Amino acid sequence: MMKLCLMLYTWMQPIFCWVDLCYLIMTWNISLSIILYHFIEVRRSTLCTLKGESTTEADGSSLGSKVNGFLSRY
Repeated sequence: MMKLCLMLYTWMQPIFCWVDLCYLIMTWNISLSIILYHFIEVRRSTLCTLKGESTTEADGSSLGSKVNGFLSRY
């Protein structure tokens, strides 16, 4: 029984590696997009403040809170 489990594990090892790699790439992409979004939002709010414009939308909620609400669902 132990030998059978070991054989199954060695056959499944490449699949586990691909799943781990895909998971790592997905989490890295999500982290990178959050960092980029934060940088863009800070630049946008700084530029709008320098111009004297408001950084909020017409309904009073900023784009950042909308994206954060979307990301919190996942």
